[in-house]
Amino acid sequence: MLCFARAIRPVKSILPLGLSPILAEDNPAGYTDYLYLEAGEQNHSLPIFTSEEGSMAAFEGVLINRDDLIKRYAMPDQVALLRLAAVRPSIVTEFYGQFRAVFSHNGLYRFYVNQIRSLQLYYYQSADLVIVASSLKLIAGILAKAGRPASPDPVGLRVLLSFGYMLEDYTSLCEVKALKAGEMLELDGFGLSRKAYHRFNNEIIHRDENKALKELDSLFRRAVKLDFNYDLSLGRQHLAFLSGGLDSRMGLYTAVKEGFKDIQCLNFSQRGYADQTIAERICKEQGCALHFKALDGGDYLLRLEDNASYNDAQIILHGSAHLYQAIREQDLERFGILHSGQIGDLILGSFLDHAAHSPVDPVATAFSHLNTAAISLELRALGADYPNQELFALYNRGFNSASNGDYACAEYNYANSPFLEPAFAQFGLNIDPALRVNNRLYRRWYMDYYPQAAAIIREKTMLPVSASPALARLVSYYERASRRLGKLLGKTGYSMNPFELWWHSNPSLRAHFEPRFRLSEELEVLLDRELAEQIRGIYKSGSFTDKLQAYTLCYGLQRLSGQAYSI
Repeated sequence: MLCFARAIRPVKSILPLGLSPILAEDNPAGYTDYLYLEAGEQNHSLPIFTSEEGSMAAFEGVLINRDDLIKRYAMPDQVALLRLAAVRPSIVTEFYGQFRAVFSHNGLYRFYVNQIRSLQLYYYQSADLVIVASSLKLIAGILAKAGRPASPDPVGLRVLLSFGYMLEDYTSLCEVKALKAGEMLELDGFGLSRKAYHRFNNEIIHRDENKALKELDSLFRRAVKLDFNYDLSLGRQHLAFLSGGLDSRMGLYTAVKEGFKDIQCLNFSQRGYADQTIAERICKEQGCALHFKALDGGDYLLRLEDNASYNDAQIILHGSAHLYQAIREQDLERFGILHSGQIGDLILGSFLDHAAHSPVDPVATAFSHLNTAAISLELRALGADYPNQELFALYNRGFNSASNGDYACAEYNYANSPFLEPAFAQFGLNIDPALRVNNRLYRRWYMDYYPQAAAIIREKTMLPVSASPALARLVSYYERASRRLGKLLGKTGYSMNPFELWWHSNPSLRAHFEPRFRLSEELEVLLDRELAEQIRGIYKSGSFTDKLQAYTLCYGLQRLSGQAYSI
């Protein structure tokens, strides 16, 4: 947990909120700076704080390329490297890993999230109070104690109900914003300013398919080695997520090919579904131990509210609840980082609908269109900041939503995906979309470099990667049509986490959630009439996943409004 607060002296009585600051400095201008940095209750990786005259560094997370940077800058250790970064901000652009950090030098503070925002920071500022914190609930609590409770943001709430996650810097609160991927905040004597220190682009640079594929594989192997060598530098074992898809499989096969031994894998799924059976086959073939968490019946959803501890209900609570339940049952102290295949297919073409880049259409990634018309002006303004749909989807559906799994992991251990190593991701995005569309290059990468992995079916199509694209598209069309028909007929599908099947077959879920799927009087006063009516309608006739999405909004507001506030 990281929290910084700058308070004008009449306001500072609201601090330190029962916590012990590692830094408390009075300024002649009449304000006091506080910094709090505490390790998570479960995460065994301790944050780093270091200070010397005129500068300070606080770092939370993991720096995967630590050893390379230490060698490059001739530093004795990571602490010295962080001290140097406080003085030379450009060094932070080279950091790779799941982290957030704050530096100060000569009175100037700088706050960072990493290039993909796999750890969050939120901020608030007024004339007499500035807060930057890793927890939205913490900021809401400070404001409530200061007698200035934050108000619900009707646009942010509609975004959450439409997309299942927040777009750009929106939160549930009008007064509080989120720092976006690759951004930093600077705080001087005149207030906060927000800047981008890193930005991915998808300009078309690489058009030669053979050269692009060779370099792509080389960069990926380098990223995998960085990740797995980091485990070894800690003297710990390897634990990798493994599903029935392509991304986690690519990471595992590459690690084995690079000579890493004794890799253990974690899989979670409805028992007997393809995600489990495919993972079992891969582990048997590669000689890896498999830890399996059965999701049968969806009973893990009975602890749904626990998931707000890592995402503040800014993303659907059920989105990574299965992962969260699986990792909290593992003995993670003996492992290094958690190795994921986070959004690999998205870097390599899944956000492309055509063989060329298309104009931005924010509504295209919406889960529900109930509210998109009401926030159309805001959506249009957000889209104007991006040159094309792929980048808009990457920064929002990718970094603002898919990173939910990273947030869940960070409660117990940090996670990393080699697909999101900045050099690899940037190279992949610069490959001609005509080569990447429909994962064309991704499939060839599998077949040319990992034919053994390509011969195994994938969960999405139940076909091997080597199957013809035409057959894969035909199966995909059939699956989509079957799902639509099943929805019309009231039938439930079978998947890794078949929510509707669980809802209809598990009386414990219905008994637990039916009382929760009601709009309380206390909450109703926080919502505008139109939004309140929509939520009532969803609770009355929506699907289970629709109701869970509405419940995320409602529970999140209750949690932030002070009704359930605690530090």
